[in-house]
Amino acid sequence: MAVGAVGFRAAAAGMGEEDRSGPGPALYDPAGIVNPNNPKSVTKFSNDVATTYDDDITLRSVTADTTGKGVLQARLTFRSRQDAGKGPVGRPEETCTRWDVTYVLSRPAGRYLIRAGNGASSAPC
Repeated sequence: MAVGAVGFRAAAAGMGEEDRSGPGPALYDPAGIVNPNNPKSVTKFSNDVATTYDDDITLRSVTADTTGKGVLQARLTFRSRQDAGKGPVGRPEETCTRWDVTYVLSRPAGRYLIRAGNGASSAPC
């Protein structure tokens, strides 16, 4: 589990550092919320995060999954900056958002991937 946590933290820490589009579709389980094998899913994902830059990323916890969808849950907090019109639901004009997100991670073929979300809250910066 520690190796998975370190790997997930490394992937999360890379969000926005060099690639300003957030976690790429390759970090997602095809059976989950973004299917990296489906061009429409990848296009929607890419459009949704096209102007997003994430930083101040902290892995808060890694626990066993309780949803039945994966093997672990990883809770992260981070700040996203995005163009006006690309903000969170209900606040589309917001350009800076603080997030607290829990991801459900699956492990197909021995690799941890994001399968689903299991709770998210956000507030303006």
